[in-house]
Amino acid sequence: MAMADGDARNTLPYDGPYPRLAAFVERGLLPNRGAQDSKKDANEIVKWWVRFVVWGGPFLIALLTQSFSPWLWFKMHFFLTIGVNLALHRFYSHQSFKTSRVFAFVLAVWGWLGGHRSPLFWAGVHKKHHYYCETPLDPHSPIKGFEYSHYLWLLDPEVMKLHWGWVPRTLKQRPELLILELFGAFAYFTTPSLVSYLCGGGWTPFITAWCAICTHLNVEGAVNSLCHLPCLQSSEKPCKAIDSYILGFFTGGDGFHAKHHDSARCARHAPATCLDMVYMVICALEKLGIVWDVAHPSAESKN
Repeated sequence: MAMADGDARNTLPYDGPYPRLAAFVERGLLPNRGAQDSKKDANEIVKWWVRFVVWGGPFLIALLTQSFSPWLWFKMHFFLTIGVNLALHRFYSHQSFKTSRVFAFVLAVWGWLGGHRSPLFWAGVHKKHHYYCETPLDPHSPIKGFEYSHYLWLLDPEVMKLHWGWVPRTLKQRPELLILELFGAFAYFTTPSLVSYLCGGGWTPFITAWCAICTHLNVEGAVNSLCHLPCLQSSEKPCKAIDSYILGFFTGGDGFHAKHHDSARCARHAPATCLDMVYMVICALEKLGIVWDVAHPSAESKN
């Protein structure tokens, strides 16, 4: 598979029916986002915030204010993790099932609540990751170091821009996804505020939701870093991703990364003997008639 730096998909502009909206989204609501000088100096607010969340800042606030609910954290961690891996990963990136446009937007919002921006960004980056897996052009390449593949890639202006050439055409035709992308950064405040409101108000649910975003982002980052860590690999395949049973649990099934790279569209990532919470949700939605054409694992790949 050719992996030349000159791949046209890396530089293609938006080619959908809403060019003005797309241009506005690319400029963004935060200052300097998408500007030429931001290639050398990414938005400082975003830099500070990502580091604060990833390195456990919300837990420090919870400790100092004694505002933490373990049970709420547990529920929110898996709610956010299942949402991202069900919506942005298995549906929008790999089309592991089909659904209506209305429920597709519900899924997009669910994934957005975890702080991962919109399906436009997520699907573009992830498709590029599969194509360039573990090469210098991999958006979160392990070649650039553990810390880069875990979270520093989120601060790279070249990676953080929208990769229109890798975004499926059908997604570029949906204005609701462009609007969701425009407000991507607000999820870090919208999600805790919504949780606090649903729990009757107060700082404890707000800060606990922040803590859930922290652990959620770290386990998702660990799939990019630990599951592609060279010292843990033994496969001779071009992409040497590994399976992690611990991450498999805390990501709702997405930690079984080698199995996923072997069969990307398959709706189940975990072996039949292991828990795959995301796949269980997909099967439940299929029984309810909300999703269909599910890419179930073939008989020979279940073990």
